[in-house]
Amino acid sequence: MCESVCPFIVHHLLSCGDDERRTVLSKQFVVFFKAACIHGNQEDKHIATMIRIILFLRSIPKEKPKKSHSTLTPSSSWESNFWLDIDYITVAGAALISKRHITSLMSLEIAIHQMMESSSHLSNSDDFSMDCSSDYDNRPAGCLPTTNPALLHCDKVNDIHSLLMDIYSNIDEVDGLYGVYAIFGNKDNGKGTEVEMYEHEGKWLSALEQYSMELKVPNRRTSAQRGLLKVVQRLGWLELGVCGLEGECDTEYQCEMTWRGAMWDEEDSSLLPHGRFSGCSQEKPFSFYLSHFIASLRVLDVKAMEDCVEQGRSVTVGSDTSLYRQLTKYQCLLEMEEVAEVLKDSSQLKATLSKWSDRLTNMTGDFTYIEPVLSLRCVVIKSLLAMGQSRNQVFSSAVDELYVDLSSLLLHQAKTARKAGHTQMSKAATFALRHTPLPSSVGNALQPEVAWCRQIQEAELHWTKTEPKMALQCMKQFVTMLSKDRELSQAAQYIYPSALCLYGNWLAETRAEPPNIVLSRYLKRAVDLRDKLPDRPPSVTIATNVLMKPEHMYIALARFSDGQYQNIVRHMKSDSFERQVDLLKKSKIEMEHLSNTGSSYKPDASRNLRQLKKHSEEDQIRIQSLLDDKLKFLNIAVENYIKCLSAG
Repeated sequence: MCESVCPFIVHHLLSCGDDERRTVLSKQFVVFFKAACIHGNQEDKHIATMIRIILFLRSIPKEKPKKSHSTLTPSSSWESNFWLDIDYITVAGAALISKRHITSLMSLEIAIHQMMESSSHLSNSDDFSMDCSSDYDNRPAGCLPTTNPALLHCDKVNDIHSLLMDIYSNIDEVDGLYGVYAIFGNKDNGKGTEVEMYEHEGKWLSALEQYSMELKVPNRRTSAQRGLLKVVQRLGWLELGVCGLEGECDTEYQCEMTWRGAMWDEEDSSLLPHGRFSGCSQEKPFSFYLSHFIASLRVLDVKAMEDCVEQGRSVTVGSDTSLYRQLTKYQCLLEMEEVAEVLKDSSQLKATLSKWSDRLTNMTGDFTYIEPVLSLRCVVIKSLLAMGQSRNQVFSSAVDELYVDLSSLLLHQAKTARKAGHTQMSKAATFALRHTPLPSSVGNALQPEVAWCRQIQEAELHWTKTEPKMALQCMKQFVTMLSKDRELSQAAQYIYPSALCLYGNWLAETRAEPPNIVLSRYLKRAVDLRDKLPDRPPSVTIATNVLMKPEHMYIALARFSDGQYQNIVRHMKSDSFERQVDLLKKSKIEMEHLSNTGSSYKPDASRNLRQLKKHSEEDQIRIQSLLDDKLKFLNIAVENYIKCLSAG
């Protein structure tokens, strides 16, 4: 009730009072926002209330007296920002603490306009104020007036820079950081613009190098330590991240490392979230409840798991934070709820795993937002699998299903991470797959299937990391081995054509083999073998993550053939080919001439005639072979383009 009434009371005091009352209120607001920037936290309701008062006042036009009359006239929206005489940079800082990023950006925009107005040396201040308000009213949304040189030389440039970096790092504005870098890129303002750009572009090793250098700067040491933990997490170096948990826990990345690594020991309470993080701060990040949830899962504490879900939901509720990050957290909460239900009723495990598998097909967006959900699933399934293998009566009968789902999930994670450019995380997923022990109850037919899929992922990872020699060597060995064993299982029969097509594409791109060999031994053979198989493999489970769709094989063969056809057409239009044809015509004329005059110069004429005839036949064979290849490539390209359209 008080929160709802307070804005109206403040407005009444300002509209009915004198300048002295405005000064007193302004002073109190300034003191509050300065203190909030230093000691505030996200859960402080007072900050939210004070920001609502500022926003309420901005929505009400502020009337001002005319110069020659005593009557009042409505002002522009610019004057509505100044019911109180406050520093909007502190308002922006407080809004950022309470996760109101858009409100913070708006407050920062007002502050910059204020600085431009105060830095002007125009004699007619009223005209300048009129121009400023006009620019403010007609500005594009989110357009900061950063072209004024006064901004880059003011005493608050460090605060502005830091706020802008924090804001654009937390909202869904792709080009925001580039704009900040364009303005502040050459200034040393205490906030690493360069390292923020590395993180934004996914250059994590460059960011790691930059943070290691910033550790030497005293005033950046704390932020560099936080950054190092963040980079270690993004690189997938969880073991290294857990080693960094020694010391003060002032960052959510430490909680993040705990649940992602899941390497704590239940007998050591200091490594459990409630033992390590309970004394850190009253404000606990979302990752804290994920850590506590996983720890509670390992000891089968359903009540604690449900509490983590409820408390995590209250932390997730925000105002202006990134929409996609919010959706990611809600998806994690949904799956945490489903895991808690599985512990209550183990018969729901199969249905839950099936739902998770179905959702994978829809998780095709930005890997940054998909990865937390995939990692949570991996940690949960690993925990359930460990319980089943330890002869836990609840999950011992589901070990086979858990192993299959874990293998499929790790393959999917490796694939999506690799396609998104996160090669370190992809490598970590394939490494985890390699070292996941095969349960004794799982059939022997499944073990080679997992190994085949992992080998394909490892070869593709080498290719993505621009290591073509390693990729070709791995795939050559794999194709040779699988050609001998492809009759052993149905999975091998489906994997072999996909491996042939992939290897053929790489050979074509690197030009390691002649085009006809690439076509006949790999690409066309892959399509022919795949056409002999049913469209949907009935008993293939894990291998679906690496299988190439038939239409992808058709388009690969069609594009390669089309490319070779275009090369031949260009060659036949070239000057060198025309000269070759002209030489062939001239050689035929010379052959006729030598045949007619051969009686006069019989020994030399006979020898020259044989040489000309031999060269002419070779040239004719090459030209005819070129024409045959041209027609062959054209037919194959058209045929497979049609197949691709039909299959798609």
